[in-house]
Amino acid sequence: MAALLGISGCAVSSSRPVYPDDWPALESSAAGRDCPNLSGTYRAVSEEAAPLVYPRGRAPQDKFFIPLGPPHPVPPLGLRLLPWHLAGQFDEESATWLSLENYAALADRVSDAGWVRVREQPDGSIAISAGLDDETLFRVSLTSGSRSIWTNKPQVYKCNDGGLAVYGAFPPPPVENPRGQPFAVGAKSTFYPAADGSLVMLEEAYTGVDQGTMSFSKWWRWLPVEARGPVISP
Repeated sequence: MAALLGISGCAVSSSRPVYPDDWPALESSAAGRDCPNLSGTYRAVSEEAAPLVYPRGRAPQDKFFIPLGPPHPVPPLGLRLLPWHLAGQFDEESATWLSLENYAALADRVSDAGWVRVREQPDGSIAISAGLDDETLFRVSLTSGSRSIWTNKPQVYKCNDGGLAVYGAFPPPPVENPRGQPFAVGAKSTFYPAADGSLVMLEEAYTGVDQGTMSFSKWWRWLPVEARGPVISP
């Protein structure tokens, strides 16, 4: 957490970006459910981020009680690896974090082979597994609970305005960390199923290695793939 909170300066905030017209519609939760069902198998590596377009006057900007200076310029962006955002991890020394690092190193080299399976369980937990081709390399389970930047409950999710929210951290792609700072990015990731079977996420970062990049809330999307690997719950 010390690394996550190692950012100084004015607070920077961004509104929710405009959802692209050419992306599939977000599906609502079924009647009687607070959370959407995210069950499916998806590519591990995201598509390009949606264009960073914000409602008028709501683009990222330095603030200290009142707006200061012009809006931030649109930053260069990398891609996102789905397991980092689903795992709900902050502890960079944990076995789960180290397993994620190992998987990320492989998936980044063979992005077309990487997959992530999400399965809702009868007890309300969410089983997540990830792998390459027919091999499962990473497993974790999320349980329903309350978490924010100020709490330290690992691997929990919370229903949030029609989406499923997970707080956690992830290492930023090199293009988003040009100075090579050794900080992970703390983010609230809210997931929604889309009408075409893909998985959509709103990333709202609250700490990062570069306020000019990480202050932007962003939409991300992972395409569905056919089921791969053995169906084994974490």
